[in-house]
Amino acid sequence: MPLEHGLPGAVRIEVERSSPARLVLRAVGGALGLSRVHGDG
Repeated sequence: MPLEHGLPGAVRIEVERSSPARLVLRAVGGALGLSRVHGDG
């Protein structure tokens, strides 16, 4: 089905909740080119 103006639809948007400190650390890591590492040690 091609997209047309006026077709009904729904969008679900999820928003992550983070503390201001976590947002600052994420921004600093991004500026330094660091990637997120997941692990237990």
